[in-house]
Amino acid sequence: MNEPLKKFIATFVQREKQDRYWLLLDNAKRRSDGLWNLLHDTRHLDMTKFTRMPDTVDLEVLVAKRLKELGVKEKESGYVLAVWGEGELDGQMVELSTFLEKHGDDDSAIFFPRVNAGYYSNHECERYVFSAGN
Repeated sequence: MNEPLKKFIATFVQREKQDRYWLLLDNAKRRSDGLWNLLHDTRHLDMTKFTRMPDTVDLEVLVAKRLKELGVKEKESGYVLAVWGEGELDGQMVELSTFLEKHGDDDSAIFFPRVNAGYYSNHECERYVFSAGN
């Protein structure tokens, strides 16, 4: 398992659920189960570090503004934790604007390890900005 994913789990997944994610995401046969759980079950996340974004047509602007306030630079690339159904993007570095334009409404998550913050969207159309400093 790579460092950004480890850092995300250690910081944003509830402590009692972390071992489960280490096992699932480190196992090639169970990795998709781990990603499914990560993107579909906020009960495993430490929601005190997540701020829900309102439904708005300007979601991309709002998310970009909030992440900029948290220290993400304008052209900074983030680590794609997961995009459900688009496995080839998992683990890739992508600029925030590109990610939001293409996958902002998908079950997806992008993480900026330098500032320990990112964006998360799930299957219930809930969208969050997360930060260790929330």
